[in-house]
Amino acid sequence: MIRILLQFVFVVALFSSASLGSAQAPDRAARTVPMHYEQREISQLVEAVARNTGRRYIFGDNLRGRVTITVPGRVSQDEAIALLNAALLLKGFAALPVGENSTKIVALTETKSGAPLVDGPLDPERERPIATLIRLKHANVNTVAVSLRPYVAATGVALPYGPTNSLILAGTEARVSRLLTIVRILDQAADESIMVRTLRHRSAEVMAEILRVKFNSGPVKSKHAGIWSDERTNQIVVQAPPMELEAMREMIRKIDRPVEGEGLVRVVRILNRDADDVAAILEGMRKASSGGGPQKSTPALDAIRSDLVNRPYSVTVDPATRSLLLASDPETLAVLVEAVGLLDQLPPRIAVDVMVLELVRPSGFNLGVDYFLPVLEPSSITDPAVFISSGASSILSSLGSATSLGTGVPSGPAANESIFGRYTRAPLQLSLDPGVGDPITILVPREDVSFQAGEFSGETTILMRPHILAMSGEEHEFFVGNQIPVPTGSSNTQSEELGPNGALSNRQIIERRDVGIGLTVKPTVGQAGIVNLDLKLEISEIQSSIAGSVEQVGATFTQRTIESTLRLSPGDYAVIGTSNGSGESYARVGIPYLMDIPFIGFAFGSVSTTKIENDLLIVVEARVMRSPSEDVADTIRRRIAMERAISRVADLGGLDSEPYAVLLETVDRAAKAKLIAEAFSEDGFETEVTDWESTGGRLWDIYLTDFATFELASGVAERLYDVGWKPEVTVLSPENVLAGD
Repeated sequence: MIRILLQFVFVVALFSSASLGSAQAPDRAARTVPMHYEQREISQLVEAVARNTGRRYIFGDNLRGRVTITVPGRVSQDEAIALLNAALLLKGFAALPVGENSTKIVALTETKSGAPLVDGPLDPERERPIATLIRLKHANVNTVAVSLRPYVAATGVALPYGPTNSLILAGTEARVSRLLTIVRILDQAADESIMVRTLRHRSAEVMAEILRVKFNSGPVKSKHAGIWSDERTNQIVVQAPPMELEAMREMIRKIDRPVEGEGLVRVVRILNRDADDVAAILEGMRKASSGGGPQKSTPALDAIRSDLVNRPYSVTVDPATRSLLLASDPETLAVLVEAVGLLDQLPPRIAVDVMVLELVRPSGFNLGVDYFLPVLEPSSITDPAVFISSGASSILSSLGSATSLGTGVPSGPAANESIFGRYTRAPLQLSLDPGVGDPITILVPREDVSFQAGEFSGETTILMRPHILAMSGEEHEFFVGNQIPVPTGSSNTQSEELGPNGALSNRQIIERRDVGIGLTVKPTVGQAGIVNLDLKLEISEIQSSIAGSVEQVGATFTQRTIESTLRLSPGDYAVIGTSNGSGESYARVGIPYLMDIPFIGFAFGSVSTTKIENDLLIVVEARVMRSPSEDVADTIRRRIAMERAISRVADLGGLDSEPYAVLLETVDRAAKAKLIAEAFSEDGFETEVTDWESTGGRLWDIYLTDFATFELASGVAERLYDVGWKPEVTVLSPENVLAGD
């Protein structure tokens, strides 16, 4: 080992310009924490993190299980705490802050109502739980975390850590190795310089040719930019280095303008809106009144509208090209083109995820609002966003209100009814406090689950889980429930067939009323990507009549309304809850088998009655989406990154080796790569050098191969990091990883 370390130092000194940029910090160990523990008891990990961070942890004898936490380099104290939290989640525990510098570890008692179907035997080696941390170089960690959601198992973890743009992955080794490859592909995709631009006034094919002549005239083909055009959408796609791409963007901006001196006709392509709608608005602008089609009002449009009143012009739509044919004098055409530019703007798109679930708990267990505690980067750790208890008559707040409506005598909300709210971040946790002893903690589930609350059981049921993609300012409504027939009156009419002395007939008037859960959301984009979300939840149900029989007074309905305006930053969740009534559950208990004997079984058993409480929880997340052009560019980036990831390890696929490798260094000269590989080969390492084509030219990767497990590869990477390298643990086969193969 001493010889290996001396060899490392020799190679480091030889190639310090390429690999020792950050190895000269003598106090690194004093400021950071090593996190490489192979198959350790979770209690030992807690003690190690407590020693290294100075934080106090409180836990019981039930904290058991082995887990691996391995990071090639060193991490900050906050990152170490976040890694431990992820490992605890893997083993069914949660870390809850109970003071300024103390944390209590409690068990998660959630039990899945169903088990996934597994095809074939499990590999025990690949099913070991591990946790690791990856620092992203190019991509935003919150964006990557959202992209990973479809690939993260229900028992896995992918948590963003914003301060260092790092991602914490936890799960089985097989799952983490797959996520590791996906994360690297997404990170590399963010480094690809791609521009997608839809032209309004010029042909994309002509523009592409202009750019090729201007920027690809050099003799070195490898330095040429990639330039493509799509005649159908009139889009141009460019791949080039950042500085060159910016020069192309500026050239397109200068050229894609209306041609001066076109005469009395102008053709303008509509990019974002319906061409017929824009044409109707332009036609309406010629009139002094506001009629004549759908209107949109801004100060700039109002000025143009007043300028176009009584001017002679015509607007014709060409559906095939989604263009407008404008005819008028040159001065009016210039005003019309300006109006089209203002009208043809697509509002920002917002993705909103709402989950409404019902929590059934024993009445002796209080729902711990203070335990909606974020593990990472809280927006608010101690103060709830809102906490309001209702009085005897009504709840007076901007967040919520509760009323009881019906054809009988109305009644106010129950005295114990409450509404609460909190901003938090993943993973979402809630707690049931029995008043004596440890709280019962569960994760806010993504499906129906059951859990144990002391000697009693509870459950959660997902009532509504819509995913909404809305324009900024758009309102969306959802309803889950039934239509109930309600008698609203009756009338007595005389039968005409029997004459003036005939019998009277009774006619009953029936109306149908919606009973269930109604949800209304209206998101708008604020500053710095913050989403302002107006949310309204209406809950209606049928209650037992308190004024008389249903035949006499009709059905009695209760209706409660929760209204709130939320401000959600990227990665934030808002959790709102309210009481949803109470009841009783019954279970027969006694001596097994004997209590089921007919006639005499009652002597060996009894019926147990438990009072239960129902809580209604609403979890909301919102994020601003990219523009359609940026979506196209991102798709191209990911495709290119996938192809390059495959090409980087293509030569390694034929090796008769284990699945993990350590990427030691990437250099720009073949001789340099060969010298590094030979130095490590002399010390007994299996090495491999591969070359691949990057945006900046050809590069060479040096790998240390033949590692059977993620822990072994990370252990070597950790020692390399200590002597100045920047190693990276790599999975050798990324082919079809996005498809799950």
